[in-house]
Amino acid sequence: MAPNPLQTAQDLEDALPPADARDVEAAYAHALHWAHQAGDHLSAARAHLGRSRALRLLGQGDDARAAADLAAQLAQHAGQDAAHRSVEGAALLQLAELALDEGHSKDAHDHLVAALEALDESGDRAGLAAAARAYGEHLAVLGAWDEARAGLTLAARLYRELGDDERARWVEEQLAHLAGR
Repeated sequence: MAPNPLQTAQDLEDALPPADARDVEAAYAHALHWAHQAGDHLSAARAHLGRSRALRLLGQGDDARAAADLAAQLAQHAGQDAAHRSVEGAALLQLAELALDEGHSKDAHDHLVAALEALDESGDRAGLAAAARAYGEHLAVLGAWDEARAGLTLAARLYRELGDDERARWVEEQLAHLAGR
């Protein structure tokens, strides 16, 4: 049996440094073609999301945004189960990060709120932790201290529950910097 192109692309993304983002993008493009041929909308959404991450590393913000937007739309329209909502939430988080890269705070905020909702509904606690951290960090930059603390506190708790003590400590350090604000 031939290897699953989506899994191959994900393995490449996990293993290679950012300098090899072109190879990762090409692998996700192949996986996208495979997913469309197979009629697998969830895998296609995951491939679009992976391409978006690689394109962001390559500095191709417009293409990365388009791929993340396609991933979110495809996941949303293909189903409302946990897997689809998780991919949708991850794509919305990617869109938020891309908006922040470009200084579009309002767009980033809207995407973060939607990502938090989708990831919470999906039960994707690792994704929810990442989105809560990004939300808290974004609000801290804006000076919304109470909301920032709430987002970062949720992220730290989730990271601890997931056994990711390194990320939990990092978020707790951020919280300590917010003390007294």
